[in-house]
Order: sequence, then C-alpha cells, then structure tokens
Amino acid sequence: DQWRGRAESALAENRVDVKASRDMGLILDAMETSDRHFKESEVWRNSGSDYLLAGCYYISKNIGDKDSKADYLELHLKLLRVRDQSVAGGGHWRTRLQSGWQQKIAVIRGNIYQKAIEVIGPDLDRSEPRPPLAAELNRRPPCYPTASRVSLNISSEAGIYLYILNISADRSVTIVYPNRYLKGKALVSGDFTFPPPELPGMSLYLYPMPEDDPSREAFKVIASYKPLDFSFLKVPDGQIFAGAEAAELKEVLAVLKKASGWSEITLPYVVGRGCN
Repeated sequence: DQWRGRAESALAENRVDVKASRDMGLILDAMETSDRHFKESEVWRNSGSDYLLAGCYYISKNIGDKDSKADYLELHLKLLRVRDQSVAGGGHWRTRLQSGWQQKIAVIRGNIYQKAIEVIGPDLDRSEPRPPLAAELNRRPPCYPTASRVSLNISSEAGIYLYILNISADRSVTIVYPNRYLKGKALVSGDFTFPPPELPGMSLYLYPMPEDDPSREAFKVIASYKPLDFSFLKVPDGQIFAGAEAAELKEVLAVLKKASGWSEITLPYVVGRGCN
C-alpha cells in the first residue's frame, strides 16, 4: 500500500490521471473466472486507461548487511503505454522486513492469491442445505519449513463426500484426496484426518515455489452431499509437484458453480525460509 501511494504520487506529479486500483482488479477478476481465454491486449484495452502500471516483487538478501538473516522486499515497476504496449518508464523500491513476517502473513493476511476461488459465484443459492464443515492444519501459526509433513483434521458428518485440493503459489490446483489409495467414497464417520494415521506409508510434504523462497499457498476442503467430478485434477503422487501443468482455478470454479449442497473451507499457509 505504501509503494502504491508512492507510485501514484509520482504519476500525479507528472500529470497522469490515476484510476483507482480496484477498477483494474475487478477487470482481472472477471476475466480470470470467465470461461474463455483473454489475450493480454484485451486486458489492456478493457482498462480504459492510457497507461498501465505493472511489475513484480520478491524477497531478497542484502549481501553487504552484517545481519545476513535479514529479508528484504523489492518491488520493480514498469509504466506501459496501452496504445502500442511500449515501456514509458519504471521504478524500484526496497525495504527491510521485520523478523517473523512469515508468521504474521500466515495469520493476518492469509492467502491473497486465492481471491477467485473464495468468491464462488454471485448466482449461488446460499439458502440451500449444506453439510457442516470444520478443518484445521496441524501447525499454528500455519508456517511450515521446507519439506515439513502436514496433516489436516476435518469434521463434518457421516455420508458426505470429501475433497482436499491444494492451491500452489502459481495458482495451479491439484487434488490430494481422494487418490488411488483412498477412493472417493462417502465418509463412514464425520471425523477425518488426512493423511490417515492408520496408513503410515502415506505422507504429505510441503515445498515452497520457487525453491527456498517463502510461498503462500492453501488447502481447499470441500464437503458435498453428492459426488463431484474433479477427475481433471492431477494428484501429486510420489513426487515433488512443481505446479504449472496442473489445472487452473476457473476449472474448479466451473464444477462448483454447477453443484449444490456443498460447503468449503480454505486453509492458507506459508512454506519455506523463515518458518521454524
């Protein structure tokens, strides 16, 4: 938010009319959850602006800093002309992060990458009967060192169908339950732990994306009175799954929008450097 204010002030000083950032966010959310693929040029034209501000941020170390454990957040921005998609200017900011920032993000902010799947659809009838559902991770706060084992404790009711999806930092989606060892049958009991303790050979480990950098990810737990078809989702079976080739959020949304009688919970977590 501080960086956004600085960038907008710099633009205003150069007599560039600044639109509210939420306007562009609404456009991107609408396109992302749409059934058809949009080209980048269409996104630009739909913004209604002469320029777009785009960029990326990442975590880095200051090699010259005596405190080698300190993390820094860097932001690189480009000002892009809509008419010919050329670069009109740029900017760069850098700030030191407070210690323990990973845990604070996990507790306060949650998983900011998952806005699209949180809002299932305005046409969903929330007055319909839905199964009760509660779920929690095995770590509080949910901050996991690289290669940590994770488990989920879930409570619902007997007879429901349960699905556990994993949403990676790149927004790709895989399914961890059901799988080829545990078929998607209706639960006999309302209480369920994954991986089940009675199957000691089944484990679920977390790795950041990219390697060693802190990643914000999430598990999506869905309880349904009727079976749902998530057969298009890949199962990270016996491998370190790197995402990218997995399904997109909009494919999951399409299934949920057509279904009825289901509940969901999102369990955000952070994995990677800085978690103890």
